[in-house]
Amino acid sequence: MYGPLTVKEGNELLKVHGLIFVCMTTRAVHLELLDTENTTDFLLAFLRFLSRRNACKHILSDNASQFKLVMNAFQVVYGNLTNHLNEKGIKFSFTSPLSPWEGGVYERLIGIIKQCLRKTLGHLLLSKVQLLTTLLQIENSVNCRPLGYVADEDMMITPNHFLGIKSDTLGPERFDYETQGNSATFKNLISFWKKGHSYLDMFWKAWVKQYLNSLRERKQTRPKQGRTSTLNPKVGEVVLIKDSNFHRTNWPYGTIVRVNHGRDSKVRNVDLRISNRRIITRPISLLYPLEFHM
Repeated sequence: MYGPLTVKEGNELLKVHGLIFVCMTTRAVHLELLDTENTTDFLLAFLRFLSRRNACKHILSDNASQFKLVMNAFQVVYGNLTNHLNEKGIKFSFTSPLSPWEGGVYERLIGIIKQCLRKTLGHLLLSKVQLLTTLLQIENSVNCRPLGYVADEDMMITPNHFLGIKSDTLGPERFDYETQGNSATFKNLISFWKKGHSYLDMFWKAWVKQYLNSLRERKQTRPKQGRTSTLNPKVGEVVLIKDSNFHRTNWPYGTIVRVNHGRDSKVRNVDLRISNRRIITRPISLLYPLEFHM
């Protein structure tokens, strides 16, 4: 869970909380908003999650107390929890108390999302529906990140591919203001849209920075297996390329075709073949491994 976040409903200021689910297979992220931290709201959020992502078979949680309460609620509603979970094929398990490292990849991803949400939304005062809309846009943005390269299709696979969501569902980046009219109502609508989009941009900038750093940190801290070390870029490796074109639905990438060493025999830069078959040279400081390729 994350929060609390403050929302404005009429003349009242209310505290709300959020819940983050991460698929351990596809790395897809699912965000929920809760009115309170009580078990009822937690259960309702869990049911919404199951309704939207009904392929869930195994749930691993570091918040055992809350999920155990939810399981008790299932017991009351369905009478026989074991039979119900067996019918649904859902298995619950929990990490050890005070041992978040047992969550591995998903804990790191959740940590980055929490930190970026706190930085970008923690100081804003939105209505509940505005906050929910922003969270769902953030969810979509995070699920647009490339996980790995599919050579046969010459494409990057993303969590949204597994969710059956197209990248263009993020909505337009800009409106053609002149062709849409200039009435006061339309101006207000555009102003409202731009403000909401600015919140998404703030999260995006923080998210990309934290996420790329985490990819590099994970690769640098991976232990050597056998005689092979994956610390240095290799010919044939597909990597992300950080540049000014980074966008929620456009993550530049290329295939390393040549590794260039300095006088000290260390790799300084590489030649990459990018999507238009052009060869470019970039320093290794701008290259990042893919999430599924580590």
